[in-house]
Amino acid sequence: MPYNFIDVNFIVNNQYATPKFDAKTWGLKPFELLGADATMVDALVQAGLFKSKGDARKNWTKGFDIPDGYSEWLDIGKAKSSIYILKQTRLFTLEELLEWEEEIRVCEDTDRKNYMQSDLDAYRKERAEIESKNLDTNA
Repeated sequence: MPYNFIDVNFIVNNQYATPKFDAKTWGLKPFELLGADATMVDALVQAGLFKSKGDARKNWTKGFDIPDGYSEWLDIGKAKSSIYILKQTRLFTLEELLEWEEEIRVCEDTDRKNYMQSDLDAYRKERAEIESKNLDTNA
């Protein structure tokens, strides 16, 4: 009986996530979103590695909490499937954004400068969209 290899990228959609930016930065394309309170059980079922949460709980022995930061789970099951999860734990600080701007300002390589500026613009745009949605839902 052949086994279907599964390879899934996840981004935990918590208050620190900027999914489009994170996917590009971390190379997680295509990606699926997990809820902010998701566990490994949720990820395993959403990836199609287990048919139910009960089945996943019974068979998964590596902990239920999704670790902070970036994590890889390789060689899962008989098909040796893989899942990759990014769980951001903080936003860029103002100081880090200013350092990013300064690095762009002094960069002499035009292509690199444009690339870095487009990344910074994409991050700021997505954060603004997220904050705007948050304000709309809280109003």
